[in-house]
Amino acid sequence: MQAEACAKRVVGALTKVIAIASRARSQSLYPTDTVQRLMDAAAGHVSSRSVSPAELVLFYVRAVDDESLLRAFDFCAMPAPLDLPLPDRLSPNLYEQAMKAAYQKISSRLHSDVKNRVAGGRSAEPLLLPPRNFVTNAGRMADEFVKIRRGLPDWHTCGLQSPARVPGASRCFTDSRGLLFKAAAPGAMHGQARQVPPQQLLRGRFRFGAPLRTGFHHDVSRSDAGRLDNVEFECCEKGPIRASGTHANIYPNDYVRW
Repeated sequence: MQAEACAKRVVGALTKVIAIASRARSQSLYPTDTVQRLMDAAAGHVSSRSVSPAELVLFYVRAVDDESLLRAFDFCAMPAPLDLPLPDRLSPNLYEQAMKAAYQKISSRLHSDVKNRVAGGRSAEPLLLPPRNFVTNAGRMADEFVKIRRGLPDWHTCGLQSPARVPGASRCFTDSRGLLFKAAAPGAMHGQARQVPPQQLLRGRFRFGAPLRTGFHHDVSRSDAGRLDNVEFECCEKGPIRASGTHANIYPNDYVRW
C-alpha cells in the first residue's frame, strides 16, 4: 500500500498503481515469478480497457538482478529507477522522495518527446520500428532499444542513419536486407483482435511508456519494389517464418502477417 499511495501523490490521484511485493530477501529482488505476476497484472489492467492508459511507467529499485525485470518490460514501459538502498523497511518520506525524483527525471522525455513521436505514427520515426524484424548492420533494432534503455545512444536517432525519401512516399527506413518499412496510413490500421500473452499485449500497446495507435503496424516490402520471395521474419507468436508476396504487416510487438 505504501508504493500505491506514494505513486498516486507523485503521478496523480487517478493513477492506476500495480505494486507486486517481491518474495526475495536478499540483494536479488526480481525472481521470475515476481516479474511474471507484475506483467500479468499490468496486462490484465490494459486489456480490460477499450483505450490504452496514457502512459506505462515502471518504477523499480535497483538490484543485482534488475536486468531480468527490465528485459521483460523492454520496449513497452518507460523505466524509472528509484535511488534507494535495500533495507527491510523504508520510511514513507524517503520512498516518496525517491519516487518523485525518478518521475521528474523521466517525465520531460516521456511527455515532451516520446509521446509526441509515438503518437505521430510516422515512417521516419525510429522509435516505432519493430524490434526483432528491423535488421541493422550490427544486429536488430531490439539491440538499439536496449542501448537506449541503458542510456547509451541518442534517443532521437536510435543509433540509425537518417531515413531516405522514397518515390511516392514519405521518408522511410530501409533495413540492412533492403526491406522498406512504411508506417500504415491511419485508415489502413487494423488491430490484432485475439488473445496474446501478457508481454506481447503490452509490447503491442506501448513503446517506451507511450501508448501506440490501435492497429499501428508497418507495411514491409522490398525497397526495389519487387515481391517478397521467401523472406525470413521473426513472428512473436510463430517464431521464424518465411513470407512471400507484395508486402508483410509487422506490428510493434513483432507479430507478422502477410
